[in-house]
Amino acid sequence: MEESNNTLIKELKSKIEELEARTDYEGRFVEIEDAYEKIKAVSFEEGVEYDAVMDYIDFLCNHAKDSKALKIAKELENIYDRDNNIKQEDKAVLWGTIGEIYDVQYSSEQCEKYYLRALRLREELAKTDPDRFNPDLANTCNRLGVFYRNQDKPDEARDFYLRALRLYEDLAKTNPDRFNPDLVDTCNTLGVFYDGQGKPEDACDFYLRALRIHEELAKTDPDGFNPVLARKCDNLGSFCEHQGKPEDACDFYLRALRIYEELAKTNPDKFNSDLAGAYDNLGIFYYIHNKPDEALDFHLRALRIYEELAKADPDKFNHDLAWKCGNLGDFYYYIHDKPDEALDFYLRALRLFEELAKADPDKFNHDLARECDNLGDFYSDQSKQDDALDFYLRALRIYEELAKTDPDRFNPDLAESYRIFGVLKNYNKWLKKSYQLALKYPQDPRCRRIINTLKKNFE
Repeated sequence: MEESNNTLIKELKSKIEELEARTDYEGRFVEIEDAYEKIKAVSFEEGVEYDAVMDYIDFLCNHAKDSKALKIAKELENIYDRDNNIKQEDKAVLWGTIGEIYDVQYSSEQCEKYYLRALRLREELAKTDPDRFNPDLANTCNRLGVFYRNQDKPDEARDFYLRALRLYEDLAKTNPDRFNPDLVDTCNTLGVFYDGQGKPEDACDFYLRALRIHEELAKTDPDGFNPVLARKCDNLGSFCEHQGKPEDACDFYLRALRIYEELAKTNPDKFNSDLAGAYDNLGIFYYIHNKPDEALDFHLRALRIYEELAKADPDKFNHDLAWKCGNLGDFYYYIHDKPDEALDFYLRALRLFEELAKADPDKFNHDLARECDNLGDFYSDQSKQDDALDFYLRALRIYEELAKTDPDRFNPDLAESYRIFGVLKNYNKWLKKSYQLALKYPQDPRCRRIINTLKKNFE
């Protein structure tokens, strides 16, 4: 009987592996769950293959079936409590898993209880075999740090994060290839934690520690870690900028750029979009810091990449290209005072949004309306009122259609369109429409401006 049960479980495990590989088969999850149910029945009856039941619990959690996962986990806990042969490390794994399920279910009291039970058991295990159990102990400390941070208990969260840090520091000394990534993650977590606590200097220290480790990892495995290193440099640039350190920010942005340039040389399909983003970041940075020529140079570099990306995959990148053209129109007009160049980019953006809106009006008509508004503003500022009115009217008609299906989202846009058209044509009827529509949305800043401007005319 025992041999036949072992054979059955082995066959069911093989079936699960085969089903997991059939990613094109929609019914695989139902069949996998059915196979696990059969394994669980044999396991609970014969007292074997509890590891497979744990796999089942993980499977259910990964497919948002937390209540069923918890029910099975509690059944397994009862079995563990009665069986003196169960290993302590298996109990710790189960308790940690139950804690995770309660965490997802926002049952904070039960979550804390099981996390702490797992912690105490792993502390005892780590005393007798630190090499084997300190990684699990560090992971539990990190989970408790996250738990207490979410419970708004920063002191407890900090203490557990720091415990995890010390454990990963020791582990990384003896096995850096395995544990340096965990050490990096914990340093980043502490950086985010201290940043959220209003301690930017402490945050920066941990961000820089993580960066230095990533630099070492990238030396030994550039393909694996250079993309992450570039993102870390980008994030540190943003962090330094928010801390009022523009020179440091620029250094990190440029470091990220150089890495993305190298990555894009060897794998343009994968990294050109990241490279365009890095150019955009530097364009925005130089604009904010009153260096419009440098800003324009980086924006144009980004444009050229978006053009290449859109040639290869228009469905994915034409939207990015359209936004880039619109932004460059603004840049040439408002920053460099070059209306001819600005108009060229505005019209390029318009044509792209027109094509996008033809293919998917629900998704892109709003973008098309805003680009029509931009061109209306441009022509109005150039004293070409007929052209301005044409584009404002196009925008208005699109907003009317959009507001039919989603009035709360688009009626403020429509109210502003009515106001613009009413002012330019001196039509009191349109101004009244604008005012009456704005009264329904007093929390929207555009509607408040309309109400304050027009209330003397219509009250």
